[in-house]
Amino acid sequence: MLGVLAVMLAFGFIGAAAGVSWWALWDPAPEAVVFRQEPYFMPDGEFRSTGTYVAIAAPVGLVLGLVLTWWCRRDPLTMVLAVLAGSVIAGAVMIGVGLLLSPADPQASARSAAELSTVPGMLRVQPGAAWCVFPFAAMLGALAVLLTTSPAPVENSRA
Repeated sequence: MLGVLAVMLAFGFIGAAAGVSWWALWDPAPEAVVFRQEPYFMPDGEFRSTGTYVAIAAPVGLVLGLVLTWWCRRDPLTMVLAVLAGSVIAGAVMIGVGLLLSPADPQASARSAAELSTVPGMLRVQPGAAWCVFPFAAMLGALAVLLTTSPAPVENSRA
């Protein structure tokens, strides 16, 4: 039980750190031109935040899946479930921290902005497959450990 809690906490803290990294690597925010109270971004402006999220979440999830599954490989099923749940938490925390640090919603900013002025973009992940990157990478790491190592020996308490 302690191992499961440690895995969840590790994923939560690393997810928060990954969210700060996501925001830092994405900064400066892309700017949109306001036309008729609507923001218009360059084509890469929307992709950049999702791409940066994927570029951070995939390796972090993979490493966490590898390390934490190896650390608690005595009970593989419990650990795989803990890694899966923890990686979902980490992905959500990463998105939440990124949203907290990002500028305000450009739609709302554009409503009060002057015509042809610029408003900063918002850090966000497009719905869909990108949300699954953290859990997928973590499960890939867990699978790699489970396929390449033997379970840790159970300590004998009769000593």
